[in-house]
Amino acid sequence: MRQKNPTQRGFSFIELVVALALFAVAASVIVGLESSAINRTLRDKNAQQAMLAARRIMASIEAAGPALDLPDQEGVPVSEILTSLGVPESASDDEKSALSNFRASLRLQDWDLPFENVQNPAMRKVALVIAWGDGVGDSFKIDYLFPRGPGI
Repeated sequence: MRQKNPTQRGFSFIELVVALALFAVAASVIVGLESSAINRTLRDKNAQQAMLAARRIMASIEAAGPALDLPDQEGVPVSEILTSLGVPESASDDEKSALSNFRASLRLQDWDLPFENVQNPAMRKVALVIAWGDGVGDSFKIDYLFPRGPGI
């Protein structure tokens, strides 16, 4: 057998294998965390854009007042609902492409109040759902009540 020379330095093969294995595990964890952060950022961006679109829809409904009469809409593009409400089309290509990814369901219905001295239907209920994917957290719902008209 060959004896080790005290002037020779280095690592054994086993030490190199263990170091490479630790490096591979650490690298895979870091890549997984980065991927998760990117997915969360994209989901949050979609949620923010959908919320801005919902605000535009709700503001248009409020501006139209109690005379607004829209048919129930299920799974239509958000841009189609905005057009039916008379909202001008956006000039931004980024906003147009973002709106094309969102589907909305809109329902307007009369809402009675349980009071004797109130002329019913006193309120209108708007149920709006905006979805940007098929996942569990890829949509949100807004229920909003506003007065039916003067003389309530």
